[in-house]
Amino acid sequence: MKKILKIVPAFMLTISSLFANTEEVEVTKPIENSFGYVNVGMESLFSAPFFGVGYRLQKNQHGVDLSASIVCKTIDYTSCFEEKKTRIKRKKTNVLYNFFFFPNLSSQIYVGLGVGINYIDTKNIGSIVGFSPEVALGKQYSNIQGNQRFIQLQVSLPGLYTRSKKIRSYYDYQTIKTDLECASLFTVTYGIGF
Repeated sequence: MKKILKIVPAFMLTISSLFANTEEVEVTKPIENSFGYVNVGMESLFSAPFFGVGYRLQKNQHGVDLSASIVCKTIDYTSCFEEKKTRIKRKKTNVLYNFFFFPNLSSQIYVGLGVGINYIDTKNIGSIVGFSPEVALGKQYSNIQGNQRFIQLQVSLPGLYTRSKKIRSYYDYQTIKTDLECASLFTVTYGIGF
């Protein structure tokens, strides 16, 4: 009887191993990605083209985007601060946290949240510096050569701005007003990784 109790489990183990699924289970590799980029785009509110540079880091679903841009031409600008249009030059930096829904280097969709710092020079009147909350929605993908690209819609929500006026020379300013900007700024961006 003891021999039967030893043989039966050995026999069942041998039979079950013959019918066992021997396919290997593929383990997903963690995604780690980083690249510098140049971007071009359009500020939709002003129809002004801009040029920028930046750097992106991604680890699985989480990422960081650091960028700086400058509007390529002097544009007409009307804000809560000005009752009339004025000619300005805009410079902007962004820090965004990106969340990638389904991480995949060949094609992935993301949302971003962060803060933008705007510098607006009106030359004749003074300067405006502001902090604005940023929201982005985009698609990042690899082209045929394996280079990273992205298309992004970014909204700069109304934020806190400080206005300064010139007092003596081009570089001397005095703060005269701190206020909340009343309009959102929409930008469409195309980024080319290197």
